[in-house]
Amino acid sequence: MSAENEPGTSRQQSSSNQKVKLAALAGFLALTAIIAAIVVLTSSSDDDGPEVPQLSTAEMEELAAPINAELDGLPQYGYVLGDITAPAKVLVFADISCTDCTPLFDELVPALRDKVADKDVQIELQSLGNTKNGEVAAAIAIEQGNSGHLWNFVGLLFAIQNQTGSNRVSDAYLVQVAEASGGGGEEGDSHEGHNHDEEGGELDMLVQGSKHLATSHGVADTDLAVLVGPSDRDNFKVISANLAEFDLDRILEAVDKQLKD
Repeated sequence: MSAENEPGTSRQQSSSNQKVKLAALAGFLALTAIIAAIVVLTSSSDDDGPEVPQLSTAEMEELAAPINAELDGLPQYGYVLGDITAPAKVLVFADISCTDCTPLFDELVPALRDKVADKDVQIELQSLGNTKNGEVAAAIAIEQGNSGHLWNFVGLLFAIQNQTGSNRVSDAYLVQVAEASGGGGEEGDSHEGHNHDEEGGELDMLVQGSKHLATSHGVADTDLAVLVGPSDRDNFKVISANLAEFDLDRILEAVDKQLKD
């Protein structure tokens, strides 16, 4: 009897083949679990709106062009658009995940542009992260403020969310938005979690600080609130507490009154 036909050898080969099949099955199941986890991490969110195809960089840059043109020539210092010594301040609280907050850039900024350029008015934008994705986006917006691009980034993000009707975006996609708006971070930067290092912890505190400031002014959880007051003290009047109340004429009247006081 040959070795090939020995019962012991056949059993060993059968056992070996079974182990190979089990190993392959385990590998397949592990890969399936990893893919499922990635899908959950990138798509699960408490944000409203359907999943939409992400815009290409070229499409983002096309949307960014008019926003950047409107902001061109106006200084940016962190959250502030305009000269930080301007006597009147327009304080804006905006949910950075808002899909309908384009009036901030379509109406308010153009209407106040000359006063901002003349150093009469400054506009401060506090980005609120009222959703899971919003906290990530707000932190990246703060980072863009460090390089003088916060307003460009938020303006482009609002335009994209308005065009697509969705605010569901990944961390990597937000970095792509930052780069298309003229800012961006160092290659390999990670924004997931925001508490993975000292810088992330500082961003977390700043994001929470904006929320606390909104609460102190009575506009917590707003989508878009506009306040007007003097730049040298914390004495602001709420002109519109949310997007539904947004009234450009009332805001401009409040600004003119503040400049006369």
